[in-house]
Amino acid sequence: DYEDLQESGCRVLAKLDSDKAREFLLDRLAKGNALTRRQAARALGNLPELAAGNGEAPPEVVEGLLRALLDKEPQVRSAVAGVLARINDPRVSVPLTLLLNDPDAKVREDVAVILGGMRGGDMVERLHDLLEHPELSSKQAIVRVLGEIGDAASFPVLSRLLDAAVDEDILEEALLYEIIRAIENVSQAGVDQAGAEQKIAAVLANREANFALRTQAALTLGTLLGISAGPDENV
Repeated sequence: DYEDLQESGCRVLAKLDSDKAREFLLDRLAKGNALTRRQAARALGNLPELAAGNGEAPPEVVEGLLRALLDKEPQVRSAVAGVLARINDPRVSVPLTLLLNDPDAKVREDVAVILGGMRGGDMVERLHDLLEHPELSSKQAIVRVLGEIGDAASFPVLSRLLDAAVDEDILEEALLYEIIRAIENVSQAGVDQAGAEQKIAAVLANREANFALRTQAALTLGTLLGISAGPDENV
């Protein structure tokens, strides 16, 4: 249908190594209707530079995409985030992580998945910094992303967060679940895990905690104890 033809046309334009084609798509991204803006964003992901897999994009494309993160349509913001995640540019990481605070739940979910697929110290450090002052819902999303990235550098950050969450007068079980699951994914041999093991054991022993939380605590505790024991003791 017409919508499919439009999308195909945008993709073909993006694949042309042409300044005019890029200018047209950036203009559509900025001034088109909601459907056209979304199609233009996706099409920009097919630029020859990005298709080559080297993470390069012309400066004007990066700038246009960054501006489009403020688009009023959630689907456009998600589409733009997906393209920006493939670009190696220092200006990209901060705006992307800020979308974890997006007012639209679907955008927050999409961005969490996108960030979880990204790697690199700068992104991990940025997420660690964000944990200092986000709302609870955003904190859960950030913790989930750190678990998906699986960088061992996140262990001490998550361990401190675990201490604070367990010591709260009112247990935020959804957040605690994400913290404990993420700790399982970032744990590794050679790291002092005793404090985390004790806290997680306390959660497991808490009969007032919900079943899903206690189950995850059991799984994570098993992983940590297995790492602490080492290969010889697991034979």
